[in-house]
Amino acid sequence: MNSYASAGEFTVIGKLKSAIIANLIYYATYVVIFCICLIYLATQPYVTIDLENLKVIGITASNTWGLFLLVLLYGYGLVDIPRSIWQSSHTLYMLQQTYFKVAKVTMEYSEAQEKYDDTLEDVRRSVEVIKYNHPFRKYVDTILSKCPEDFRRSLRRNDDYVDYNEQDCSIPTEKSLIKMHINVMTTMRNYTRTQSQKETLLHKAIQLEDDIANQNSSNRYYKRSTGEYNGYLKFLYSPRLEWWWRIVVRSLLLKVFAVTLGVFSAMVVWSECVFFISKPVMSLFAIFINGLGKSHSAYVSIEIISILVLAYLCVCAYRTVFKIRVFNYYYVASNHQTDENSLLFSGMLLSRLTPPLCLNFLSLIQLDSHVTKDNRVLETEYTKIMGHMDVISFIANGFNVYFPIAIVLLCCATIFKLGSRLLHCIGFEQFIDDDISQEIVDEGKSYVQREKIKSARSRDQLQRRTALQNSIRRSELDVEARRYSSKSRRGQDSDRIELLSDQDVVDYDPTNVHDGYLRGKQDRSKPSSGGFFDDI
Repeated sequence: MNSYASAGEFTVIGKLKSAIIANLIYYATYVVIFCICLIYLATQPYVTIDLENLKVIGITASNTWGLFLLVLLYGYGLVDIPRSIWQSSHTLYMLQQTYFKVAKVTMEYSEAQEKYDDTLEDVRRSVEVIKYNHPFRKYVDTILSKCPEDFRRSLRRNDDYVDYNEQDCSIPTEKSLIKMHINVMTTMRNYTRTQSQKETLLHKAIQLEDDIANQNSSNRYYKRSTGEYNGYLKFLYSPRLEWWWRIVVRSLLLKVFAVTLGVFSAMVVWSECVFFISKPVMSLFAIFINGLGKSHSAYVSIEIISILVLAYLCVCAYRTVFKIRVFNYYYVASNHQTDENSLLFSGMLLSRLTPPLCLNFLSLIQLDSHVTKDNRVLETEYTKIMGHMDVISFIANGFNVYFPIAIVLLCCATIFKLGSRLLHCIGFEQFIDDDISQEIVDEGKSYVQREKIKSARSRDQLQRRTALQNSIRRSELDVEARRYSSKSRRGQDSDRIELLSDQDVVDYDPTNVHDGYLRGKQDRSKPSSGGFFDDI
């Protein structure tokens, strides 16, 4: 699956073929090691080669490989976890380290962006050369599906028919398209990963700068340079509560937690050094388990101690696996930026580490009879299936000597940062106390300041744009209100007009006014020929 996911072929058969070839090369080393062990055991007179012995040899070789890998992982994780938590409680140290990471990630982002532009330019040229009627056009479409949407929209659609019967040297071959496909996937992954890491580190640096700025706050109110807190708990997470948490409580809790884990790491190192000694019992975890085992009502306590010890061993081993970086081939990144290759490789490594880690835990509590050499110890169900913490015979001689020595030496090397200093000497910049590291820290600090200015300008522009839109919206609402009021007034006037139009209309003629007046006067001057009320 690992090789299949990273293959650049365009068909299922091609991907399977590439994956099989890659796995044959990878597992050939395991076959060579197994053959060497098998030849060695075949020369021993007391070993009989059959199916059952081959199974035991395979389990023993797997346990040997896992134990040596666990030694390396424990030597780093048992020291790095408590130390990193202790350093997290010191805001100034974390800010300097974040500046250093920002400078390194910015350089990586610039390189990734340059490769990103070059790769997209190669894809553009291939699209312009290979038209819709070429048989490789479907491969080009597959490559384009891995490119950004904006880049695909910017391409000019060209459906001109081209005769490809004649040999054209400018047409890419299938192998070059496969190589381009792999390059596009790798480049896009590195570009998005470095961009996400840069944004995350910038946010972290700004947050740490706010913590330092609020340490001397007189009113004990936490003020953010990027605005108010807009998380899920904004109704409960007041500025005063945030100040107490980020400035006072959080630092104290981290220090207490770091000291606790440091004591726990010392207990693990001591138990790893003396778990071979069964008389007297010197492993601290074996003493705890044996003491609780005498009481029939302490089963829950035994489970809790076993879960805590095993969980801490897993964290120490697996955290080291997650922090390992082999250039850009294997790299576990945050914010969902880990590629398929690294996820499958880490999952495979964690699965292979689980059996030897559990066997090591059984040895720490002295429940592996092959370690304690005590036949009175009942065999656990786990060792019945997965075997014991045995190693190959020519390695087993003196294993109880070099195993604890390796643990102690690697822990000391991690304490004094010998690995980081070695990488720094050969050209891989690490965060240590020297002038070169300080220059990188200053560079990262200046970059953070520039980004803060850019973000402040963008926020001001957004606020001005929002204020302008609100004012335009208010003016539009006012205009609508005026229109509505004018319509209502016109409606009232029209109602009055209709009310008046319902009455009889009398035509007015100024020439008839005088005639009517005279006629009425003459009529009144004549004697009435009718009744008394005729005039009325």
